[in-house]
Amino acid sequence: MKDQPPQPLLYARLESLKKQHQSLDRKIAYEQRNAGTVDYYLKQLKRRKLLVKDEIQDVVSGLPGKAANAC
Repeated sequence: MKDQPPQPLLYARLESLKKQHQSLDRKIAYEQRNAGTVDYYLKQLKRRKLLVKDEIQDVVSGLPGKAANAC
């Protein structure tokens, strides 16, 4: 059986990941409005946002009751 971090650490990690996800969302929206944004940079931001979302899902799966409001 794999050791899991204590629940308070999981909740703290979840909050941190949610903030990162929101920040990336705002940055992507801003960059999409800028005509001079390089497509590669925008793709990197979107890829990072998806990775954060995946990590949020991993953390949520380790919480009791599987926190309903993940993203």
